[in-house]
Amino acid sequence: MSYTEEEFTEKIQRFLSGDMTESEREAFETLMEKDELLRDEVDFQRGLTQFLHDEGARKLQDRVKQLKTAQENEFTFPWKKALAAILILGLLAIPAYYFVSNGTPEGPELSATYFEPYPDRITQMGDERDSLELAMSFYNSKEYEKAATLLEVLSPDSSGYASLYLSICQIQNDQASKAIATLNSQINILGDESEVKPVLHWYLILAYLKANRPNEAKVELKAYLRKKYRFELDKAQQLAEELGVED
Repeated sequence: MSYTEEEFTEKIQRFLSGDMTESEREAFETLMEKDELLRDEVDFQRGLTQFLHDEGARKLQDRVKQLKTAQENEFTFPWKKALAAILILGLLAIPAYYFVSNGTPEGPELSATYFEPYPDRITQMGDERDSLELAMSFYNSKEYEKAATLLEVLSPDSSGYASLYLSICQIQNDQASKAIATLNSQINILGDESEVKPVLHWYLILAYLKANRPNEAKVELKAYLRKKYRFELDKAQQLAEELGVED
């Protein structure tokens, strides 16, 4: 099946904004693996989108639109060479620090903004395992590496709390990929009636951001809002606004 440039551009924009369903995203990624031109265009539009978020690039937008309109029926995107020249001139005119200070927040930056360690519920519940008690004492004193070492060797906890605290330690230890695996594994075995499941889901969103995987974070955030979880709802709605996610 062939697509027009407009259709491909729309698909790329949906992919980059995280608006695709999981099946759509997987199909699109498979298509990118087979199509070098499409991969190049995705990379180009990703960089262009980031560039146009900066105030210094806004003056260039009218000229960019004129170039695109003039070549709108060309599938091979020949307007990119002319556009690249304009963007280079714009970059030369704007100090490098400007892009850092005025750009859209990166995933790790957003994660840090919204992240707060979850309070210790295990000690309150009176779990008598010495190793878990010691792990939580390290957790409460913010010694996350020591806490993670103990939590990783504990038997799985049916309540889900041990996995929750392990994932938080992993996030704090800059091991976001490990945290994602820990959280997904626990979420998949808990029923919807579990009181800790919304908490796990929230930290999964933050872990994806910490790992700089914003598309997955947006997918999870959409699911979080659809489930109407009450935990950190205000923060979730504010984060959705920052990421451009619609409920």
